[in-house]
Amino acid sequence: MREKLNNGHALFMDNYYNSFPLASELLSQKTYCTGTLRLDRKYLPEEVKNAKLKKGETIAAYAEGVMVAKWKDRRVVAYLSTEFENIMAVSINRRQVQREKPLPILQYNANMKGFHVVITALCRKPGLHCWKQAVVAGCKVRTVRRIW
Repeated sequence: MREKLNNGHALFMDNYYNSFPLASELLSQKTYCTGTLRLDRKYLPEEVKNAKLKKGETIAAYAEGVMVAKWKDRRVVAYLSTEFENIMAVSINRRQVQREKPLPILQYNANMKGFHVVITALCRKPGLHCWKQAVVAGCKVRTVRRIW
């Protein structure tokens, strides 16, 4: 990962890894970060954590170049981004239905799509626990990327 820092690359992370301090540190090393976020993490703004939202509403707070936001669709989704603003953008699904979603969520979904498909498929297999299979899948993906 060290060779990717200070080059203007963008990372997309799920809520297991993401945090405000990590995003701030990555930004200081010229690496952008976008992803979902757990609301029980430290250093999150209280107005975002405690906001009650109606469907389609969003709230965001900015600090140190990091945007922390929350959006309610069917459920509440918390996310952060150092690359994208919290603006609503149009998304078209498989049935050609248009919906408005926050731009960071659209970018996250577009870039994490393949990873989530692999993990979902592995977690449906009987036998090993899902996290063990996810680690193996991550190693295989890294190996393939190094070969290319």
